[in-house]
Amino acid sequence: GDRLVLAPAVGGPGLLLLRPRGYGWPMLGRVAAGRLVAEPGGVRAAATRWQVAARVLGVERTLGRSVTDRGQWMVRVEARGATSAAELDAAGLSGGSLSNLEVDALCHRAARWMEEGHGAVAVGVAPTASEAKDLVERCPAGRMRSAAAVPSAEAHGGERSAEVLVGPWTPRAPAPVVPLDADCDGVRYDVPRRLAADHEPAAQLPLFHARRSHRAS
Repeated sequence: GDRLVLAPAVGGPGLLLLRPRGYGWPMLGRVAAGRLVAEPGGVRAAATRWQVAARVLGVERTLGRSVTDRGQWMVRVEARGATSAAELDAAGLSGGSLSNLEVDALCHRAARWMEEGHGAVAVGVAPTASEAKDLVERCPAGRMRSAAAVPSAEAHGGERSAEVLVGPWTPRAPAPVVPLDADCDGVRYDVPRRLAADHEPAAQLPLFHARRSHRAS
């Protein structure tokens, strides 16, 4: 349900929407050293294959799906329809400089406020107040528009950086090499061994044997 907020492609840094020349799906990218680079991988995109379609100003999504991962943001809250600014203030829906957690809490509170039938509101989130004002200007009710640029942690009091989650994708220290003739828990893995079973045990064939008929498939 997310939508990209686009503007005409002009020079300068920023996130871009790249359109393929011919068959294919569009993708995001940037201009680095005069060349197109695909995001988020940072791989070069050939100009013979890709062209800049538009500049990405931000992302629009419903208030209930607000997610801002880090940084200190400037937030602009505006009433929509018959709702007045005084009603927003009475409900505690006001903007300003907010942390990422405060932005999410504000958007979720605004979503519940609308579901209860109290009024209509739109939210703009950006690194600067002017950008937030521009984003929310045409934002429909019940939606939030956040800028494509995320405030850096260093620029706002040195917030704690993201942690690396330990998982199968994280390189680990190599396991110690065990010689083939070594005992592991008293078991020799380089010789045939009887399997423990209720039925008549069968010999466990090795993976590597001089004869193919004696190898485990």
